[in-house]
Amino acid sequence: MSERETAEVAIPDEPTTEVASPITAGPGVTALQALLKKGVPDIAQVLDIVNRRPSDIQEVLQLVQSLGNGYYQNLRKAMDDSAIQPAEASEPADGAVGWSKANGRFTGTVNEEGLGATYQFGKSSAVHASVNGHETALALQRSGKSVAEIYATRDEGEPRAVGVRSTFDVGDGATLTPSLQHSEAQNQIALKYMGTSTHADGYAGKRTSDGGFVAGVKADYSNDRTTLDGSAAYSPDAWSLSGNATHKLDERTELAANLTANQDKTTALLSGTRQFSPTAKGAASIGYDEGWNASANAEAKIGDATTVKGSAHYDPAGWNAGLSATHQLDKRTALAANLTANQDKTTALLSGTRQFNPTAKGAASIGYDEGWNASANAEAKIGDATTVKGSAHYDPAGWNAGLSATHQLDKRTALAANLTANQDKTTALLS
Repeated sequence: MSERETAEVAIPDEPTTEVASPITAGPGVTALQALLKKGVPDIAQVLDIVNRRPSDIQEVLQLVQSLGNGYYQNLRKAMDDSAIQPAEASEPADGAVGWSKANGRFTGTVNEEGLGATYQFGKSSAVHASVNGHETALALQRSGKSVAEIYATRDEGEPRAVGVRSTFDVGDGATLTPSLQHSEAQNQIALKYMGTSTHADGYAGKRTSDGGFVAGVKADYSNDRTTLDGSAAYSPDAWSLSGNATHKLDERTELAANLTANQDKTTALLSGTRQFSPTAKGAASIGYDEGWNASANAEAKIGDATTVKGSAHYDPAGWNAGLSATHQLDKRTALAANLTANQDKTTALLSGTRQFNPTAKGAASIGYDEGWNASANAEAKIGDATTVKGSAHYDPAGWNAGLSATHQLDKRTALAANLTANQDKTTALLS
């Protein structure tokens, strides 16, 4: 600790007075108490006691708290930098079972995800073993970071690959991990880069079946506005390429691009979305997949009562387009219009519904679909006992109409009448 850091620590009025709480006077505590009689010790002196007397870490930390929280936090930071951790008896989270043995140098945890155990030796060295659902690993650590590791992976419980790897810090929080791996399918050398915004993986090797060369690479990058990812793979049988990108042009506009290719075909897509206003948005795309294609759609809400939607699409098989609108004329009346078209035909429909009163409602429509058509229906409940329904429809194939009524004469008697008619016949029934 520097002289400036030491000067920032508040010196107790009576540095020779021991703390009031009972502390077991182990060798580490005794050594610290001897230093306290001379005043506030340098952080490096206390750190040396912790290094040489690991069995007293908890008691030493408790005694250090008497020097103030600032001094205590500076010591904990120095311990973290030296990879020295107290053997705390904290209860593991999420129902895990943990242990701490050998003066805190051997610690571990078992939970539903697997097992992890660490044995610390020296000031900053440790061996860490882990077992989970897909991998078993044994690593040599320095200052809490893995420097060399042996691992074996599994897939659905079956052995998949074994290998060795090592991780290096390359600055700015980034790491580089080379590895050698053997599996039933292939032997390979690989390199992984993990940065704050960029990740990359690459491998090259030979298949165990025929000695054929295989290689692959994948990478991704992201920041607040842009994401990129891509991959490539090669084997004697096939090759593939893929790439994706998204970019937020501004708060309301986003662009995206996608490209895939292999030995059989290539596909590409460029698309964009735009929020024109809080109530209007649109999207468009153009692409290639065994032929060019394009699409566009938009939606807008006009005021509180009207919504308009439109879309269009083209591909080698044909084209289609659509336009629709709804309007709430008042609380009881709604109108709707729909228009669709493709290379074969055009259809149109105008419709409306009306709630005449709490017990009566109706609907009507007129449209065109290879000929004009029209429909209407209504329903009303008269009092508590009578219901009347009616409907009519016309299209190029013909017309039909119907009228029905039911009446509950009393609790034990019900009457019904039904009348239907079309261009061919009329039927009636009273029951």
